[in-house]
Amino acid sequence: MGDELDGLLAGSEQAKEAISQAPKAVADQIEKVAASAFTFALANATWVLVGIGALCTVLTWWLVEPRQRTSELPEAAQTPEHHHRFSGFHL
Repeated sequence: MGDELDGLLAGSEQAKEAISQAPKAVADQIEKVAASAFTFALANATWVLVGIGALCTVLTWWLVEPRQRTSELPEAAQTPEHHHRFSGFHL
């Protein structure tokens, strides 16, 4: 019965058939547990993505230095170039 229930949230025919063979109380409990597990996994995945986004923001802030305005530079230095903390790292 376990293999047939893999598609429970997707509404697959195999899952519907496996659920219909179980007693009503068991079928309701299986559906409740499957929905709860999906919600839990989705919430955790969202927090992982928030953490990755925050880490990328901090790394970008740390690695990329702001450019100086070209109007403040002498005319010879007004060629735009990337500024960064590591000489071998190019954007």
